[in-house]
Order: sequence, then structure tokens, then C-alpha cells
Amino acid sequence: MYGELLLSLYLKESSRYLGTILDKYDYGRKGKYGIVLINKYVDTLPNSFITLHETNSIGSPNIGVVGFSYDYELERLSNNPQRYAPRLAKYKCICEPDFSMKIGDSLGVVVGNAFRSHATAFFLQEYGCRVMPTMKWASPESYEVCFDGYEKGGAVIVSTIGAMKDERSRMYFKDGFKEMLKRISPDAVVLYGDSNEWIASLMPKQLDVQHFSHERFNRMRGYGK
Repeated sequence: MYGELLLSLYLKESSRYLGTILDKYDYGRKGKYGIVLINKYVDTLPNSFITLHETNSIGSPNIGVVGFSYDYELERLSNNPQRYAPRLAKYKCICEPDFSMKIGDSLGVVVGNAFRSHATAFFLQEYGCRVMPTMKWASPESYEVCFDGYEKGGAVIVSTIGAMKDERSRMYFKDGFKEMLKRISPDAVVLYGDSNEWIASLMPKQLDVQHFSHERFNRMRGYGK
């Protein structure tokens, strides 16, 4: 009941176009907060990744597009997904948009941004784009929302930018990552950003882990900001 109220309040303030898009599909809201289900990614991994800002009309069957960017850039996609879908379908995959979630954010903010991420990814998925789930979380109270609406298994992507900036960030990243592994059970994890021995120590030996870095994103923002 509470989750549905938060969702209704968010939809009232969100893009009218995105709401219209979702009304066309019997997408079956899942769980307490009605977060739409994103299918697991089972294709091979891209050779490299670029940001949404760097995409073009030509595309590439070997390059993936990350969902990490400023919120105002992601809003261009979520407010008008039909404009970007034909372009993004030409890439190896598009990662679910990562709308900001800060440590300490209210439940309403977390639900709203999780819904935006899933709704946009769902539209691209239905269009025919290969969508890779983006794992994101804030404080432990956000786990119930942040890890809802995903099919278990497959490959997921996680940003490590800023995860090691201080003890608090390391704690939140470590705890959230472990919870993600327990709830999602991915077959492979793409680490996007920083990596060192501490990050490597969090990875189960049986897990397929690939690391990618991007200088433009490294200059943009840190985890939890």
C-alpha cells in the first residue's frame, strides 16, 4: 500500500510520455513497490563501453553503452526513449540507466529513481535493445527496492567509482555488493571504474568478473554523491 502510494506520487510528477509508454504494455509490476521486471543479460560481454553522450547513429556490435551519467542526461533518455532506442539498438548492449541514489535518501526518492531506471530499461528491452541490469544501492534500507525487479543470473554492471574514497564508502559498497550477490546471483559482474586489491577481495572466486574503466566518467562523479 505504502509502496503503491509512493509510486503514484512519483508518476504524477514524472514524464507524461514515459507513463503513456508503460500504459501500452502489460508489464506486470512486481513486488511491494511495483518495480517492472528487467530480464537477465545472457549475451557475450562487449569489448569496451562508452557513455550515452558518446553514442552515434552508426553504433557498434562490439561496444556497450553504460547507464552512468549525470541525471539530466539520463532524463533526456527516460523522457523520450523512442528517440534513442533505434540508435542504442545498434550497440552490443545498453546498460540500465543509473539515476542517482545517495546514502541517506528518503524511501520516496529511492523508489522514484528505481522506477525511472527500470521503466526506461523496460522500454528499451521491449524495443529490442539488449539491456544489461545496472546494480545500484544506497543505505541498507534501500536494498528491498534497489534489488527488486530483476531476473536472477546473467551479467550485471556495477560502478566502483568513489567506492574507496573513505571508510564509510567502502563499508556501504562492501555490504551492498554482498547483498546484491545474495539476491541477484549473477553469473558475471562488470566492474566499471576503479579497481584494486580490496575490490578484488570482494569477488567470489567462482564469479566471472570483468573490469572496464572510462576516463570521462572518472571525472564526472563518485559513488554516493
